[in-house]
Amino acid sequence: MIALALALAACLAQQDAAPQPRRNLILDGVAVQAGEALVTFSEFERVFKRVREKELPANREEEERLRMQILRDLWTYRLEEQAGADLGLDSDQIERLSRANLNAERDKEGLEAYLAGLRSQGKDALAEESERRREILRYMWEQDALGRAFAANRATRDLEIRPGELRAIYEENKERLAPVTVQLRLLIVSSEAMGSPEAARASCEEARALTLAGEDLALLVEERGAVLRDTRGLLEFAPPRGLRDPGLAAFAEKAEIGELSEVLPYINPETGKPD
Repeated sequence: MIALALALAACLAQQDAAPQPRRNLILDGVAVQAGEALVTFSEFERVFKRVREKELPANREEEERLRMQILRDLWTYRLEEQAGADLGLDSDQIERLSRANLNAERDKEGLEAYLAGLRSQGKDALAEESERRREILRYMWEQDALGRAFAANRATRDLEIRPGELRAIYEENKERLAPVTVQLRLLIVSSEAMGSPEAARASCEEARALTLAGEDLALLVEERGAVLRDTRGLLEFAPPRGLRDPGLAAFAEKAEIGELSEVLPYINPETGKPD
């Protein structure tokens, strides 16, 4: 009777300890996020192990500093890779470059030595191919940031010429370059039509204030202008130094697009006097 009771209890205990549904194990984790990309724990540990083997940290503090430095480097790499991808380069071209580099290295070392090297780093062929593509993207971004020529892009910066030397070359040859031209819109109010120079200036000051408030200067030229109504005050494009009015020439030399000058006396080009 006792043996039977013990056997029944053991059977009930086995039923109570029925196996639970198997849960999926986490195969990898995220060490850090950089923009839209991730650095996984496995990648971080693989790089840390490789660097640590080359130079063993002297103590725990140095090891922690090394970990943080590697994590920052991997985070920076991801951001550079995204910047390289944002350049809009042909993905097929990047793929061809990656495969060509891998094939050249594999042929140089031999297949067995190449695979053994990957295993020693904790990588396989697919991981190495992905890393080479990322290296190319980082390289493209670096070349673009430095203004160097890469792929089909032309260089935008000459690293062999110092800034002072470049300025001197410009000053020496600027007359041969295409001249800078400007186009002005003028509102010219006649003193005679308004009755006095003071009244003409007051009309121009009012028109300037209205323009700064958002009204269209072209319409104000049609309303108040003594000349240039057919073009709504627009002059032809011309170099600033080519303007005969010295006040307008000085303004055009420094003005930004859309900027208004102060009210100026208009110098009649025929008489050379204010009008």
